[in-house]
Amino acid sequence: PNRVRLVETFLRGFPKQDFLAKLKKETPKWMDNQINSDLKDLDKITPLAIDATFDKIFKTVPEQKKSFIRYRVIDNKVYRYFSKDVEITKREPSFEKALKTLTKLTKLPNIDFIYSDMDGTPEEYTPKGFYITNEKEMQAPIFTRATIQNSPYVVLIPDYYSVSTKWEEDCQKILNQMKENPWEKKAALAFWRGGSHDKGYDIKSYKKRPRVVLAFLSKKYPQLIEAGINKTEYMQFLDVLEKDNVIKPFATVEDHLKYKFLPVLDGYMCTYPGYQWRLLSNSVCFKQKSNEVQWFYSALKPYEHYIPVANDMSDLVEKINWAKKEDQKCEKIAKNATDFILNNLMLEDVYLYLYKAIDSYSSHLKIDKNSLLKDTKSDPRWVCVQQRRKANKILLKMKNEN
Repeated sequence: PNRVRLVETFLRGFPKQDFLAKLKKETPKWMDNQINSDLKDLDKITPLAIDATFDKIFKTVPEQKKSFIRYRVIDNKVYRYFSKDVEITKREPSFEKALKTLTKLTKLPNIDFIYSDMDGTPEEYTPKGFYITNEKEMQAPIFTRATIQNSPYVVLIPDYYSVSTKWEEDCQKILNQMKENPWEKKAALAFWRGGSHDKGYDIKSYKKRPRVVLAFLSKKYPQLIEAGINKTEYMQFLDVLEKDNVIKPFATVEDHLKYKFLPVLDGYMCTYPGYQWRLLSNSVCFKQKSNEVQWFYSALKPYEHYIPVANDMSDLVEKINWAKKEDQKCEKIAKNATDFILNNLMLEDVYLYLYKAIDSYSSHLKIDKNSLLKDTKSDPRWVCVQQRRKANKILLKMKNEN
């Protein structure tokens, strides 16, 4: 039987009826457009193409191979491939739990695919085209939670936080707290807290990085901006940043709700879940222009759902001054953003998107179920993870044999 322990899924507290109702309705146009765009360059993907793509990743970025996982769903059961040269672990990614959650909600197609557990695929640090094969017919896409815009052969899916019931719980908390922080009570300041996480910089260039720039702008324009870097474990240049007096105390989500203007800045990759809850907050997001995107970004429009700011923060002060003068417009932008989350990014919507991405991907696959099942059963490296206790016994045996 296809039994899954509740703890191995996100079913506890899951809005099942809302999800099933949305599954029967017409899919929001932005979802279809994004998924179709991600799959547009792909025709018939064969298991051999998936093999070739997987091998290319392992050869090009061997240091990252543990971040790429191959999954199959056959007869609504989830299988995972455990490569010989990758450490066998019992860790279960959120995505794996999300897959199993879907199998308990609806019937998934029989599929074979590659999932990336990196912050994004590709990233600034990875070699260009590290997953792209020499022959197009031997190319398979990568399922990823973020990417650099216009990167080929990637299928965007919801991130690990958005597929968890923690997102649903946090949404309810924010909605309750918003009642105590209506627009007219919020301070007309740009408020931001975050780590110093940013793309490659050194002691000579750190002051040019957007997060540090924002913290320095706060010192220069305290009447407009209240921003600072949080002290985190293993952070770069802590002593230097402390001397610069840009380290500020940690702030909760509730603290952010007291301010009208909330900057959204990338870190090593897109900020998630930071963007989602800020959009929900009934404050205005000042979104840094960036070529890093997630699955829902294409649905958002500047000055309708957020206010765009230059990547280097050079026009932030100008945009804040504009926002202070255009209070009614900003209140409307904040409401539009909140409504977008409530109608498009609640947990049932997140799972609708994930299901649609998987289902659409399956239509591009050229696989035979019986052959897929035979191959899976004949290779001991394919382990059914539908029941983790049973799977972990098999994994322990494999580990001991290695």
